[in-house]
Amino acid sequence: MSSPTCPECNQGCNSKHFQNDFNNWTSGNDKIDKFIQEALLNANHNWELIEWIPYDRFKDVKQVGRGGFVGELDQLRNEMLKINNGKDIKKMKIHLKTWTEKYAPSIQFYGITQDPETHSYMMVLQYATDGNI
Repeated sequence: MSSPTCPECNQGCNSKHFQNDFNNWTSGNDKIDKFIQEALLNANHNWELIEWIPYDRFKDVKQVGRGGFVGELDQLRNEMLKINNGKDIKKMKIHLKTWTEKYAPSIQFYGITQDPETHSYMMVLQYATDGNI
């Protein structure tokens, strides 16, 4: 995602761009929507952005452990970690904070999705090739 140039400050400005887009998506969970919106508004760099990712964008989703899944998104392999139906906002905030701190040795947090069959929400994370999350 790239930041469009803000007509007011003539710099990359995520806030206005994302605020204008808030009505175009929903997770179906107010707490998760608010978490994603706050993360977008507070992002200072493109690598700090997370998004709502519709589940149908993933290919070949497979369960790889208890609460863990692997799926392909935009030709990249991703891990998906089941969260407690939106009640794990604190866990997501910690992971996002860890990822966005400078030089943090953490796995990138791309966004959140929901399995349409189980209705479980999942954090979408960078695939950990040599271990697990």
